[in-house]
Amino acid sequence: MIISHRFKFILYNNPLTGSSRIRDALAFMQDEVVQPYHLRTPRHPFYTYMPPAEVAQTMEMKGLPYNEYVSITCIRDPFTRLPALYERIKKTDRLWRFRQSAGLAPPHFVTWLNGTYTEGRGGGGAPHARWRQCGTWSIDNWTGGKVRFVIKAEDAQSEITRIFVESGLPPANLPAMDDIRRVTPGIMTRVARKIISERYANDIAKFGYTPPCFKRVA
Repeated sequence: MIISHRFKFILYNNPLTGSSRIRDALAFMQDEVVQPYHLRTPRHPFYTYMPPAEVAQTMEMKGLPYNEYVSITCIRDPFTRLPALYERIKKTDRLWRFRQSAGLAPPHFVTWLNGTYTEGRGGGGAPHARWRQCGTWSIDNWTGGKVRFVIKAEDAQSEITRIFVESGLPPANLPAMDDIRRVTPGIMTRVARKIISERYANDIAKFGYTPPCFKRVA
């Protein structure tokens, strides 16, 4: 997350939407301390993957005019984001890695998906793993109505450039996000597609995402 009081700007790190790359490109704007969740303190309460509603409340408690800040967050196609989150958990979850080292398969994608939520505990995990918890939230639950601009991660380079120009923010060298459409082959199934289509119907409709197609078996 980037909070700039000088430019009155906030970039939210919605997990697994490529926002970390955008954050790196905009690091020159950062002038507020943002720490990992487990290192936050009363003096420095802001942390990576902090939900917008929590940021707004904290800023208001500090007497900062939150509504005057230009705030941006990204949304990503749930048909690529959720498999990407699942793959990251496979690489980082200790229990899952232990199972794999013992020759046991991790939970199937559909099994894992069925145990997640679009709010609250979301994708589960330890309290400090906010990327995992918030990584399955729907966009409305993530923003809490506290973000001025929600943009598609797939169009982030052009959209953020446009917003910066219109808002009088300094120019930035933003990364292309071409690879964000990729998904590991074999993860997405018809059952997973149905679950995601129903669970994230509002996100899909609002931002024009399309469920993946499967070839018909002859």
